[in-house]
Amino acid sequence: INAGFEYSIIAVNKEKLSKEWLGYTFRSIRDLEQFLKANPNVDSVGEFAEFHTVVLKCPLFEKSFELKPAEVEESERYWWLRFRLVKV
Repeated sequence: INAGFEYSIIAVNKEKLSKEWLGYTFRSIRDLEQFLKANPNVDSVGEFAEFHTVVLKCPLFEKSFELKPAEVEESERYWWLRFRLVKV
């Protein structure tokens, strides 16, 4: 995050996180700290498939993206956020 990355949660494991976390964007260490404080049993990078993310901003990208949520879908294990990525 401190290296200029931003990323958003696009899927959450129903057994680990509520669907309210869909679309949550990590822009700073403070965002990560708040997320972990609210979810102490979740790995900080989703190593155990608690959540999945999409990168919106990266020093390697020519442009950044913005996530535009569309709808929430449900599978057996996950809540999924349907979205569009818009260049900014």
